[in-house]
Amino acid sequence: MNILSGLRSKLFLKISLIFVISLTTILISTMAVHRIFFMPKRFPGFIRNIVNHANYMIKDIGIPPDLKMAEKISHKMKVPIRINFEGKEWESDSGIPEFNSIDLPDYKNFEGFSAGFNEKGLCVYYVKDSYKILLVMHEKKEGFRKVVNSLIILLLSFAILIIIVLYFFIRWLLRPVKVLKEGVDQVSAGNLNIEMPVRSTDELGQLAVSFNSMTSRISDMITSRDQLLRDVSHELRSPLTRIKVGMELIEDSKVKHGILEDIAEVDMMISELLETDRLNSRFGKLKIEKTNIFQLISVVIKEFGSMKPGIKFDNFPDDLELDLDMERVLILFRNILSNALRYSDENGEPVRIKCEKRKNEVVIDVCDSGIGIPEDELINIFEPFYRVDKSRSRETGGYGLGMSLSKKIMDAHKGQIFVKSSPGKGTCIKLNFPTGSIN
Repeated sequence: MNILSGLRSKLFLKISLIFVISLTTILISTMAVHRIFFMPKRFPGFIRNIVNHANYMIKDIGIPPDLKMAEKISHKMKVPIRINFEGKEWESDSGIPEFNSIDLPDYKNFEGFSAGFNEKGLCVYYVKDSYKILLVMHEKKEGFRKVVNSLIILLLSFAILIIIVLYFFIRWLLRPVKVLKEGVDQVSAGNLNIEMPVRSTDELGQLAVSFNSMTSRISDMITSRDQLLRDVSHELRSPLTRIKVGMELIEDSKVKHGILEDIAEVDMMISELLETDRLNSRFGKLKIEKTNIFQLISVVIKEFGSMKPGIKFDNFPDDLELDLDMERVLILFRNILSNALRYSDENGEPVRIKCEKRKNEVVIDVCDSGIGIPEDELINIFEPFYRVDKSRSRETGGYGLGMSLSKKIMDAHKGQIFVKSSPGKGTCIKLNFPTGSIN
């Protein structure tokens, strides 16, 4: 099943299979033609002359056979002979086929004669009562069949050579497809700063040009979008600050409390947008310092207080230190733990945090037993403004920037973030932090 799946998904494998099938077909066809071609009925005149010649030699040898004459004829005509008469057997040369191994077509024009090709060559076999004689009229090594066999081997070798050359030529010709696939994978991973090399002016070259044009336009669109978000975020900061100052002059009330919550939520969204922009900027470098990761996560846990169902460490070392930007990793765990608590059942299992030390990385898992995420939604989970809950209710989340920012923070630390989830069973966020230098 895996072989069939690989065949369907790989163009080069399909072409290779076509070459193998073509070569096999050529070999089978050649062998079939060769076998049919050398059937005795294909050479009626030639076989007739050979049988006549053999008949004259058999008459000269006589019945009962004159072995001295048989030896003389064999030596002079260079025709190996085997004779069996009344249980006595004689042969002029070693290697002549045994009588019980002979399987030649009958020659109907002469009674008792059989003639045709076998592994020794072109043979004539005569049987009369207790007299048997076999004559190898043309040995394979010196007959016409050898010439034909040599020609067939030469043609097959030439065909195989051409197929091998064509194989590597097509492999080289289709190389842009492989390069283009790698480029598509890069774009799929979010890297739009990639440009395909254009090495030809054919359809594949034109495809590479179109691909480069497409990525350039998409990059420009995203840059324009990000610039708009930055400008709007900066412009909103000032009126929000004035509103908050003005709200302090209003007496406490439910209305005031609700407005302050709205302001805090918008302020958080703006902070996330600006933080994302800083991570993309060459001026927003990380401030790396040796950080106790257990203590850092403990600070975040205290911020959530007694929020149910709670958060627990699971075999987490309290002395583990990593080189991190502490402020940004605090944002990272705030986002992840906030989502884990928000989507968990208050009466369910607590959110668990565990750690595993590996050779070149530290893996931290944050797992909840909440509502989970549908499989078809997981691919978009790190996209800005994307939310599984399309209603965008405040009770079920923010503006869809938290996971996008979390991925930015992990990318900046040269780490990786993965999400594994099952609806109704919960979600697990896996954070892979490198243990080496990230400067």
